Amino acid sequence: MRKILLVAACVTFVMVVASCGSKKQTKKTEVPVMSLQDSILMVGVLAEVDSLFSLMREKMPVTTLVDFKTGRLKITDQEKKVKPDYLMPLSKADGLQTISQQSRALMIYVMDRPIAEMYGMPTDGYDAVITKLMAYLSIYNFPFALDMDWTSPTAQEDFVNRSREIAKQEKDRGAERFLVERAAAACIESIYLFSKNPTVFTSHFSNEDIADITYRVVLLTKMVDKLAAYYPEMKPIQSSLDILNALNATDKNEFTAQLKSLTPQIEKARNGLLD
Repeated sequence: MRKILLVAACVTFVMVVASCGSKKQTKKTEVPVMSLQDSILMVGVLAEVDSLFSLMREKMPVTTLVDFKTGRLKITDQEKKVKPDYLMPLSKADGLQTISQQSRALMIYVMDRPIAEMYGMPTDGYDAVITKLMAYLSIYNFPFALDMDWTSPTAQEDFVNRSREIAKQEKDRGAERFLVERAAAACIESIYLFSKNPTVFTSHFSNEDIADITYRVVLLTKMVDKLAAYYPEMKPIQSSLDILNALNATDKNEFTAQLKSLTPQIEKARNGLLD
């Protein structure tokens, strides 16, 4: 069955990730020295990766955060009393050793924050960690920066424009590896969140959206597989995506059933993100 690309919360954060940038750090570079032959081959790999990303960028999705702010995604006062205990502890942001880990952590907390807010939990800690990671990674004008007015009628359009501009800037700087890695981390964290409360977090999804989510896993797996041969730091992401390849649902009921049956595997995939 042909899977169409389009709006889904998981996919959204993938697009957010594609907007993230990176800047050379004072630390020892994580990019291995390549031979001339490998460098030539890498040109072809990046061309393939760019083609796959173009499929994902074909249509910009509506974000879960915007959905929450505009009222599409709702929970009752009764549901708010049961706080989620599955969000990533903020303490995990301490002691991350590599740029890859920090990039993945940024996307995890960016996605966890609106869930915490939706349940009426304090968000100051998330804001501090997100701001710190953004500063350390030198990410400018990040779409989920705190200065975004998510209640504005133009919030979705502003998000799209901001994402496209930063994605272009980062691609021009040759940051494809980090774009792919962050995209994959965002997708994995999204699916993990869905598995914890599929009734709530997929309530506004269409069957088309569900098909898009599993299709994106396939696309991201292909991109990571190509790049991981050159960047060993991507191995944890590669392993996590391999676990999620069992997802192949094309409708909401099937997706919910698969999330339930694959819960241990999904948790393993998510827990490996900061390795």
